[in-house]
Amino acid sequence: MKTNKWTLAIALAAFCWVACDDDDNVLDKPDLNETDETFVETAAQNNMAEIEFAEVATTKATDPLVRDFAQQLVTDHTAAQNELKELADDYRGVEWPNDLSEANDDIMDQLEAAQGYTIDSLYIEKQVLLHQAATGVFETASTNTTESRVKAYATKYLPKLEMHLDKADSIRTVIVNQSTEGTTTGGTETNDGTTDGTGTNDGMTDGTGTTDGTTDGTTGDGTTTGDGTTTGDGTTDGGTTDDGATGDAGTTDGAGTDSGTDGYSRTN
Repeated sequence: MKTNKWTLAIALAAFCWVACDDDDNVLDKPDLNETDETFVETAAQNNMAEIEFAEVATTKATDPLVRDFAQQLVTDHTAAQNELKELADDYRGVEWPNDLSEANDDIMDQLEAAQGYTIDSLYIEKQVLLHQAATGVFETASTNTTESRVKAYATKYLPKLEMHLDKADSIRTVIVNQSTEGTTTGGTETNDGTTDGTGTNDGMTDGTGTTDGTTDGTTGDGTTTGDGTTTGDGTTDGGTTDDGATGDAGTTDGAGTDSGTDGYSRTN
């Protein structure tokens, strides 16, 4: 029985020693000032959001440029987040994020709901905006933070964020141009009210986009043919009368004589 008591006492003493040692370790950690602490917490939230957004884009994006860029962000921001976590663990008071902020959670909802071209353009547009904000935060931290490790972290990753921003902006330009080209091709007018590939009105202009000045000559009597003459009874043909005749006896033939005579204007 005494042995059990001694065993229990030793175990309790060991537990208390470990607990006190842990507490001493926490107390031994330095504090960050408010500016440095805020930067670390903001950077951690940004890294988390970038990783989760990119993971969605790598599986749902349709454009290879977007998918490759998203994969690059997963790699870069994961490395940045791991390094930042090691830094944060060496200081007291840092509130490490476990969930996305409300604003980032809204973006995630939009990305998860988007499909096809929409997610490509949405993701890249968000990347431009998010990296514009992030570069501003890191640029400020690289000069305004006081803890050397925090300042070194901001200085190290600022160029990477600027590179991400430039890449996102260039991809956005490509996507916009592709969208514009897709809406302007094949948009020429055809004879049914749309346009053909030549940009001319079928049946109205020739392949050069100019009118040929002719009609099909298939309209009814008295209409104009392709050579500018008219057809049909009593109408002109090449600027002359049709046979010059006006009908039966008493009318004139092509020579202008009386069809009831022999052509010499004699009388019986």
